[in-house]
Amino acid sequence: MDLTYSAEDEAFRQEVRDFIEEAFTPDIRRECERSKNGYITKQGHETWQKRLYEKGWAAPNWPTEHGGAGFTPTQKFIYTQEMEAAGAPHTIAFGMTMVAPVIMKFGTEEQKAKYLPEKPNICPIFWPLMCGGVRAIQSRVQALTWRRYK
Repeated sequence: MDLTYSAEDEAFRQEVRDFIEEAFTPDIRRECERSKNGYITKQGHETWQKRLYEKGWAAPNWPTEHGGAGFTPTQKFIYTQEMEAAGAPHTIAFGMTMVAPVIMKFGTEEQKAKYLPEKPNICPIFWPLMCGGVRAIQSRVQALTWRRYK
């Protein structure tokens, strides 16, 4: 088994490093370093996500048919490895990396149309699945719980 990276993979690694060098500015880097778990403010996340969006990497694990980066498995590994090594902020996990892939795989066409944005990069942090969708579910659960114990 040959585990060496191809020339294309190494070129991609350099592209990721160059992006990090440019986009992971000292202000965001300082914010990440101040917290042992890499917490940054909402504004910091918005800035970082906008930079990922501009590069086309706001949804690195999504296929291109859903507006994602369309990385190969090796590119996903390299991307994650380089972002971790740099200490860059993580993608907000709930909608982009947990819920959306489940809808992509198991959702009906109606659910995909309703909950998956045409391009995840348009508003990567606050798209409806993460905001309105979660609030609607939470409100419904609260209403049911209230009726149960009333």
